[in-house]
Amino acid sequence: MILVGGVPVTTAVAPNAASTGLTVSGLDWSLGLGAVTSEGKPSPLGRGGVVDARTGTSLAVSGVSFAPGTEVKVYILAPPMTWGTLTMNIDGTFSGRVSLPLTLTPEWYTVQVNGYSRSMSLRSASLGMGLQSSAQPEVRLSDSEFDPEGNGTAEDRRHIGGL
Repeated sequence: MILVGGVPVTTAVAPNAASTGLTVSGLDWSLGLGAVTSEGKPSPLGRGGVVDARTGTSLAVSGVSFAPGTEVKVYILAPPMTWGTLTMNIDGTFSGRVSLPLTLTPEWYTVQVNGYSRSMSLRSASLGMGLQSSAQPEVRLSDSEFDPEGNGTAEDRRHIGGL
């Protein structure tokens, strides 16, 4: 849902050209939201074209035609939490990243981005986002680490994740 000055407005929400984020387009403005991998690269949209992020990574947020010098705040609605604040450039654009805490439970969230239009009306965009746990590195134990007394065999080797 997109509100401007507390009133619902007609917008288009669609995947960006690379399918790595969503673009919300209003009459004279736009807002982008997408997940970023731990390597700092754009993450592809998830099934159904939703932003699909991982804990411990970040969201890329950008916009065009906002009030210069004002702030944009990025929240999740439940549990209510501010993820970050970005400042508009002099030309009314912004672009930045907000961190996704490792402590968040993997589930569906509503991300809300609030910023001011050039006429100082509050724009509030709420978009769904899937959050998954960050992949834990696979830890491979050598035979001696798995079985320090030397009773095991190579076939006993285990792959343990999440340590």
